[in-house]
Amino acid sequence: MSSPFAWFRKKQRMLLALFTVLLIFVFTLSLGSGIDPIIDRLSGRGGATGTGGPSDAVVTWSKGRQSGELTEEELRRLRFRRNVAVRFLASVRDLATQRGGKPAVNRLGIPESDSERFLVQSWLLAREADAVGMSVNDAAVKDFLKRLTDGTVTEPQFAKILQDVVGNQVSQMQLFDILREELKAQQVLRLSASGALTRAVSPVASWDYFNRLERRIVAEIMPIAAADFVDKVPDPTESELQAFYENYQHRDAEPQSPEPGFHRRRRIAFQYFRADYDSRIQQELSQVSDADIQKFYDENKEFFRTTNPPPSSVPALPGVEESDLNATPNAADDSAAPTPDTPTPDTPTPDTPTPDTPTPDTPTPDTPDATPNPDTPDATPAPDTPDVTPPAAPENGDGGQRVGPDDRRFVDSGRPLTHKPRLISSPLEPFGNAWFAVGDEPSAGTTDESADKESSDASASPEASATPDPSPAVSETTAAPSGATEPAVGSALSGAASEPPMRTQTLDEVRETIKRRLASQRTEAKMQQALTEARSAVDAYSREYNTWDIKSAEEKKTAKQPTPPDFKAIAEQHGLTFSETPLVDRLQVVEHELGRAYDLVPSQGYAQVPFASVAYEGDTRLYTAREFPSITLGPKFLYWETADVPAYRPELKEIRDDVIRAWKLRQAFQLAGDRSKQAVAEAQKSDKPLAEIFVSQGLTVTKTPPISWMTGGTAGFGGQGTPYVTPIPDVEAPGPDFMQTLFRLPVGQVTMATNYPQTHCYVLRVESETPDQAELRQRFREQGAGMPVMMISATEGRLAIARWYEELEQAYHIEWRREAREASPGD
Repeated sequence: MSSPFAWFRKKQRMLLALFTVLLIFVFTLSLGSGIDPIIDRLSGRGGATGTGGPSDAVVTWSKGRQSGELTEEELRRLRFRRNVAVRFLASVRDLATQRGGKPAVNRLGIPESDSERFLVQSWLLAREADAVGMSVNDAAVKDFLKRLTDGTVTEPQFAKILQDVVGNQVSQMQLFDILREELKAQQVLRLSASGALTRAVSPVASWDYFNRLERRIVAEIMPIAAADFVDKVPDPTESELQAFYENYQHRDAEPQSPEPGFHRRRRIAFQYFRADYDSRIQQELSQVSDADIQKFYDENKEFFRTTNPPPSSVPALPGVEESDLNATPNAADDSAAPTPDTPTPDTPTPDTPTPDTPTPDTPTPDTPDATPNPDTPDATPAPDTPDVTPPAAPENGDGGQRVGPDDRRFVDSGRPLTHKPRLISSPLEPFGNAWFAVGDEPSAGTTDESADKESSDASASPEASATPDPSPAVSETTAAPSGATEPAVGSALSGAASEPPMRTQTLDEVRETIKRRLASQRTEAKMQQALTEARSAVDAYSREYNTWDIKSAEEKKTAKQPTPPDFKAIAEQHGLTFSETPLVDRLQVVEHELGRAYDLVPSQGYAQVPFASVAYEGDTRLYTAREFPSITLGPKFLYWETADVPAYRPELKEIRDDVIRAWKLRQAFQLAGDRSKQAVAEAQKSDKPLAEIFVSQGLTVTKTPPISWMTGGTAGFGGQGTPYVTPIPDVEAPGPDFMQTLFRLPVGQVTMATNYPQTHCYVLRVESETPDQAELRQRFREQGAGMPVMMISATEGRLAIARWYEELEQAYHIEWRREAREASPGD
């Protein structure tokens, strides 16, 4: 009997060729699908656990007769494509910058974030581009790359960069397909923003924004809660309840949204150690000796160089207070008169003709020829000290001074100031860092082509500085003092000739700064040592627990779960504080101190990173300790997870009572609105205040202090932040419609408004306003559209874009089947 493998041996060459073709086919299909480890790393998927299946729908959409979905696998592919584009464009732009190019495209020209919401936004914008017939051909992609590189990078070099970034995994044709999709999305967004973000603010809009900042009102507010009418709403029928549940079953609940949500977010229970800087620094301050301070001063004198004169070097002038010497000179001040020794000529009025008498050649005291006579009693020699005391350098939040971007003087916080501080601002939803980067936002109407130039010219803009230039005016007719070397052309304007000499501060001037610096160093070192030693105990238990956790269910029946150590005792041993939280989602965690912590990271400026953005992204094994710093030197946390419940969609029977409650609240809100309308009609028949009419009916009426619609923002180092909506006492999440209704209500009139979550209706009456309209208009004519008004205009433009995108999502009926991830699982 012949061997069963004889046929295979006979056909081995043909079968080998067939298997080779199949392997090539499988490899081609695996591009970006998670099979190839290089692609996994590029798409940020390496080591992901706990994710849904590749064919599970994450996002569903429907528009007209068309509908579809984005699966887990398609989102991974979108992330891979975005990361390829970002890495390629970043490398291209870096090379162009090295070659002296000045790119005409702001940043990379596409969003740099690969969070799932940004990925879906770009995908949806590209689909809208397809729907309106917009296309991007290869010529448009090449033109974009040319503008991005300022023409300093050639097409063969593009291919070389692509090879360096992704090897042979992506061809030039595939890269162009990726860029086409990204550019289509950006073009749709740019067209939608062209009307919202405009540099010129109309007079009507400027007057409106000026009123938001300057007009203040006192108002009566009477809340009527929807919850008070729930008992009057009958239970829904079974069909109504089922339809209501199905409509919101995939939506996460948002505390300040009028729409309910029955999907459950991921919940995690945390335990953590806290190291408190403030309590430790006081102990270390008392232990810093004079010898330590002297040694530090001797070794770091170069860090204490300054142009500020010592206080004793300022000459005392009769009739001048010391505070006047430190005041910032004002070029427009009328007190900037000629020196006392120089008589002030009478200035002729325009109506008085000036005689043609020639001016005598008598030298003035400022002329070099007019040398003072030493025999004259009034001739007092000039002091050696400069005539003008330079203004003091602005102080930072810690009390230390800063004089410029290269000043390395130690500030009171204990850290050397080695760079120019950047102002911090918050990103604006929903576009965040993709279109408006934190700490580096373009002004209203800034286009890609002008953003870079505007950022460099910001300091030269008249509106960018809130204080006038303190430098004294330079007169062309002012002669140099006798014997002085004539300065170079332009040196007077640059301030180089008048800049005071550098000096080293004395030990007494910087003693407290050095003392806090040394105490800060020791405190941080001891804090880190305590956390490191405490972490060793957590890591030891983590190894025991995870060794047990990976056992099979059968093995766990006989293997006992390890008992965790006494973490509270460990904390006390190392001078730490131990705490824990119950199972909480990313919104609930802010109710605990750990959830309110946030870090500060450089990202086109500086971006605030809250704890939830780190702790709830990706999957981490239980009892794996991780550190989280705070933005200040305050508490520092070492935390670990003790339980992790994935996000899920509960069945109706599990949350039936919650669904009924949500349904009744929607109906009760309509009843609250009807009651508010009745109250408005009743109040309009009387000129009495609301309190006199409705308090006897058991309703509560509150009166606000004088408040404005918006409050001017402030930022660190004396900067000017973006104005924000003024909080209204006793009004929960008022929203833009509420604010518009209240602040455009004439004095004495009554109306109603609802808050944004639609949990309350409010009866409103404006009692008074300040200032009156005549004075307000006069202020507007004098001040015009200043920087705060421009900031409000820019914010309104971005909000308009956000509303447009929300309407686009509604048109496509976008629904998320789970919570969107900010980063790839496993990151």
